[in-house]
Amino acid sequence: WLQENPDLTLSQVREVMEHSCVNDDFTAADPIRWGYGKINAKQGADYIQENFNTAIKTIRNSEVNIQNSIYDLCGRKISKGQIKKGIYIVNGKKVIL
Repeated sequence: WLQENPDLTLSQVREVMEHSCVNDDFTAADPIRWGYGKINAKQGADYIQENFNTAIKTIRNSEVNIQNSIYDLCGRKISKGQIKKGIYIVNGKKVIL
C-alpha cells in the first residue's frame, strides 16, 4: 500500500484496513483478536487509488506522448513498438498502461 502512496499516514492505513479487510467464519468468531479481519491487499490498493492521491496513475496508450522517454521498471528505454500493457516510467512517474 505504501508503494501505492508512500505518504499514507497511520490513520489512513487504518482507514484502508477498515474498508478492505475481509471477515470469514474464522475471523468473525473472535473479532477482538482479528480486528478488521484478514488483509485483502488488492482491495486495499483499489481503495487507495479511489480515495487518496496515488503514486501510480493509470493512463491510456493514447495519452502517452511517445516523444517523452518511456522506461520499463528496470530502467531500459522502451521504443514505440514495444509498448504494451504493463507498468512503465514516463516523465519520472510510474504509470499503468
